[in-house]
Amino acid sequence: MSFVLDARPSREGGLEVLAYDGVSLESRRLPGVPFRIYLKPLGLDARVLERSIEDSGLAEAWIEEWLSPPDYSRSVELVVAESRHAGQLSRLAAKAEEAGVAYRVNTYPGMVVEALHRSGVWPGYRVRLRSDGGEVLEDPSDPLYEPPDLLVARLRAVSWHGPAVSLGERIRGFLVEIGGEELGVLDYWDVVEAIEAWRPAVVMARHLDLMLLDRAAGEG
Repeated sequence: MSFVLDARPSREGGLEVLAYDGVSLESRRLPGVPFRIYLKPLGLDARVLERSIEDSGLAEAWIEEWLSPPDYSRSVELVVAESRHAGQLSRLAAKAEEAGVAYRVNTYPGMVVEALHRSGVWPGYRVRLRSDGGEVLEDPSDPLYEPPDLLVARLRAVSWHGPAVSLGERIRGFLVEIGGEELGVLDYWDVVEAIEAWRPAVVMARHLDLMLLDRAAGEG
């Protein structure tokens, strides 16, 4: 039993997930998890695009009918391409768009999130992992459900006016909260020491906060 905390495409194929078993963190590769993209043909029969993708050897392809926005009263044919290599799918989509034969649709949620949910590997839930995905072992709608007991740290870069809002700001430190306890505004090295001492399973921060932390490391 594991909690999946993070995931990304593996260069060798499939997903690379960061899993927590209640004691330690472990990086695991799920080689059998496939990714998908959805392509809307432009001035081209969907079957021609489907055959072209199949002949390329980059992905498997098939056609699905979807209702088209904005009123969803008209159905359109989309070509679905599937591969265990996310990079191949991204290149395939880029080539199709560059050639003007199709454009990518249904891009939200992203490829990784869609693959996680379709394969049953739901982040934050207790799951049993397999090479081709996972099995969710709990129901959050159950009145007896208890969330995972994870030590979470929250990091926020702060300026004179409060939380930093741009990379160009001169910050005065980082507001750190771990396990519900606020440690105050710390400098870079105090942040490092706090994380090493508490060893949280998850550190939550905005991308901006992490960039400012990297900058502070360089200045330190």
